[in-house]
Amino acid sequence: MDLATLARYQLVLKALGHRINGVKILDAGCGDGVLSWMLAVRGAKVYGIDIDEKAIRIAKEKCRNINVNFCVASIYDIPFPSRCFDSILCIDVIEHLQKPHKALNELKRVWNGFGPIVITTPIRWRDIPKSKFHVIRSIP
Repeated sequence: MDLATLARYQLVLKALGHRINGVKILDAGCGDGVLSWMLAVRGAKVYGIDIDEKAIRIAKEKCRNINVNFCVASIYDIPFPSRCFDSILCIDVIEHLQKPHKALNELKRVWNGFGPIVITTPIRWRDIPKSKFHVIRSIP
C-alpha cells in the first residue's frame, strides 16, 4: 500500500469517527481487504465485496483471524437486502466504473440511512486517465 492510499484510509476512519464499533459497514470494492481489516479491528461488522476473485481470496487470507465477510460480487448487483447497511464505503472504485450512476443507485438501495456513505477517488477530471483501468467520460 502506498502512503496516499493509507492517508485516504485514515481520512475514511476519521469521517466515520466514533461510529465504527458495532456498525454494519459495506466495503464496496474492498480489493485486498486492508480497509475492511482496519474497520473490523475497531469493532465494525464488515462486509466486503469486489468483482475480482483474486482480490477476495487475498482479503480472506488477510482477515482470516477476524470476523469480516467477503464475497465476489458486482457493485451493480449487490447481493444483500435493501436498507441493510449502516454505512457504505466505496474507496477508489468509482473511477473504474462504466455506469457510476447505476452503482450509486445500488449503494443507496442497501444503505439504511444511519451513517455516512463515503466515496473517494484518487484522480481529477482530465482528458486522458492516469491509469488504463480508469474510465474516460465527459462531464455532463
